[in-house]
Amino acid sequence: FELLDSGQKVTDGASLGDHVALGAGAVAFGLWGLLRCRRARRLAQVLPALLEGVALHELLLDAAGRVVDFRLLEANPAWLDHLGLAGPVRGRTGAELFGEARLPFLERLGAVVRTGEPCSFAFTSLRSGRGLQVTAVRVGPGRFATVVEDATERRRIQEALESSRAELAQALDLASMATWRYDAATARFCFDDRFYRLCGSSLALEGSPFMDVASYSQAFLPLEERDLVAQEVTAALASTDPAYSRQ
Repeated sequence: FELLDSGQKVTDGASLGDHVALGAGAVAFGLWGLLRCRRARRLAQVLPALLEGVALHELLLDAAGRVVDFRLLEANPAWLDHLGLAGPVRGRTGAELFGEARLPFLERLGAVVRTGEPCSFAFTSLRSGRGLQVTAVRVGPGRFATVVEDATERRRIQEALESSRAELAQALDLASMATWRYDAATARFCFDDRFYRLCGSSLALEGSPFMDVASYSQAFLPLEERDLVAQEVTAALASTDPAYSRQ
C-alpha cells in the first residue's frame, strides 16, 4: 500500500493517481468540516448527496490499546456500491464486512486516528472486483472517515498512456528521431537525452535539458544554417495557425 501524506505537494512529475488521491483528501477534510458544523445534525443528511463513496468509522482497540478492527457507523450509497456491499451494514465490523480476520490496512487506519495525519492507499475489493483508492482522515477521538473512489478506469487510462509512451520511444529509436519542446514564455528549447544523443552529445554533458536559441545554434548548427533556424522559430511563433508546420 502506498501512503500519500496530505501535506505533500504535487509536482510536475506527479502521476495522475497522486492528483486524484490529493483530491480525495480534500473531500475528506470537507467532510470533517461538516461533522464539526453545528448545522449538520447528522452525517446521514449530507452523505447521500456526495458522488464519492464516504463513510464514518469507529476504531476498535483491545485491552492493550492495539488496533483490532473498526466499526462502520455511517456510509453513503456510493461507498457501499464501490465495495460491493448491500443490506444492513451499520454497526458491522471490518472483519464482518470483508470476511477477513484482520485487514491489512488496519495499522494505517490506527496511525490516522493516533496522529491525525491522513493517508491514502490502494485497495481491491473482492466483492465488487474494483480497484479502489481509499483516503482516510481522522474526524474525532477514535473515529475516522474514508473517501473511496473507483480507480479502475484511471488505472486503465494510465496504463494505456504508459504503453503509448513506450511505443513512441521505440518508434523514435528505430527511426533515429527525437522530439523537443519550445517554451515561448522563456524563449528556450527543452531537449531530452535522445535528442542530445542524435546531436552527438548527452544530457549529462550539457547539464540541462533547457537551451536558448542562440546557444542551440552555436552548439549544434552549422554557421550557414543558424539564420534560417532563427527565422523559422520567429515564423512559427508569429503564426496563428494551430496546425502550423514546416519541414
